[in-house]
Amino acid sequence: MDTIDPPKRLQEFAIKIMSKLNQQFKLVAIIVRHGKILGYSVNNPFKSAPAMYKLSARKHSHAEFLVLKKVSIEKLQGAILYVFRLLNWKIEFSMSKPCLECCTFIRVANLKKIIYTTSNGTFAEMRI
Repeated sequence: MDTIDPPKRLQEFAIKIMSKLNQQFKLVAIIVRHGKILGYSVNNPFKSAPAMYKLSARKHSHAEFLVLKKVSIEKLQGAILYVFRLLNWKIEFSMSKPCLECCTFIRVANLKKIIYTTSNGTFAEMRI
């Protein structure tokens, strides 16, 4: 696991999205390929695990899973998934490492890597 900083404009975009959310867990997943944002999604406030997606009548899930559903599989290959989480109501990053279920979906999507916020407010990189 390496430490890395995502582009400042992407951090600002993530903060802008999360600042509009009225929920405890403010998390956004953004897929980028060749410097272009292909899609983004936020955590559903109910925070059900992705495996429960088909079992739930309300169909809620993690941001990582939801954004993968938005972007075509051809565009996902070699893309980077950025995952940001704000600590409660502050503009301060917190741990957003994808869960094991989301990592499984990410591997199948053939993404290049994941960059996520850590508990000390820095960023970490995870190669798939």
